[in-house]
Amino acid sequence: MKDGYEFVFPGSAGWATKLVELIDAERACCPFFAFELRFEPHGGRISLRVRGPEGTKEFVKAELMEAGPLAISAETEV
Repeated sequence: MKDGYEFVFPGSAGWATKLVELIDAERACCPFFAFELRFEPHGGRISLRVRGPEGTKEFVKAELMEAGPLAISAETEV
């Protein structure tokens, strides 16, 4: 994606709640982001897309790098 990232999480219990809480917090601090959640059928994976204006991809990457490798606990599309 040119304007952001897609992160893929397990469809197991608790992930949907955690992702909605994350989105709620990020909307307060970064109102320029657009968020999309997609749920695969039959309890499959959950995808979170984070998109925004020019510079969003670099901003997200820098934040993840600063947080360290343990902050990334899902598959990501880079």
